[in-house]
Amino acid sequence: MPEISVIMGVYNGERYVSEAIESILSQSYDDFEFIIVDDCSTDRTNEIIKSYNDPRIKIIRLDRNHGLAYALNIAAKESQGKYIARMDSDDISVKERFERQILFFRKNQDISVLGTSYYEIDSSGEIIGEKKFPSDDKDIKSLMIKINPFFHASIMMKKESLEEAGYYNGSLRMLEDYDLWIRMSKKCKLANLDESLIKRRYHEGNVCLTTDNAQLLAGVKLRLKYIFAGYFPAYALIHVIKPLVAYLTPQQLRKFIRKTFFKSSLYGR
Repeated sequence: MPEISVIMGVYNGERYVSEAIESILSQSYDDFEFIIVDDCSTDRTNEIIKSYNDPRIKIIRLDRNHGLAYALNIAAKESQGKYIARMDSDDISVKERFERQILFFRKNQDISVLGTSYYEIDSSGEIIGEKKFPSDDKDIKSLMIKINPFFHASIMMKKESLEEAGYYNGSLRMLEDYDLWIRMSKKCKLANLDESLIKRRYHEGNVCLTTDNAQLLAGVKLRLKYIFAGYFPAYALIHVIKPLVAYLTPQQLRKFIRKTFFKSSLYGR
């Protein structure tokens, strides 16, 4: 039984999926299985992932497109490892990523969810920036209402903790990770490594670039849901104002403000 189960959902990812797969297969720590769920791609994605002749890879192809959260739940429920590591089909994991994360878990057995900082890369793979996140449990939880304190594709978590939280909300088409971290924060200790162990690619098809307005509105709704559910105190409503104002700001102006004034912001979102 492998120690790590890597789970990746992919939909029409033919352009970058090979780089993502190869970055996992070349990890310095190799006690893992790699479960790839093809979410009914209509391009060459399935052909590409089937071309890898590696016994660690398990491919599941869905008969219709369900969205990332649903695909990840399928993979997670098929997994055999003690830990579940996330990967996205357009990103690149640094060679030592799993080695660093497993070492941290062995030294900090009370931690259930572990993310990392990340490099920003462009469509050609060139590094264009770096994003940091709060590293300890207290800081992560204090910022949870304001930002998503993890980069989803960098996550490694205990499978038993994911099961106890009820997995991803399969009905969500975005912010499924943020929703999960909020629920897990009630019972789990969280951490981030202050080391960039994954490269996040920004390109035209990237969700964060193509659905900016929808993400902002979804974030407002998600925060309100968990404030009214008692996960956050009532005064946390003030933190709904910023994303709401951003949502109401014209997108081009918002992009200009972000690029001009917040390019070097400490935390990723």
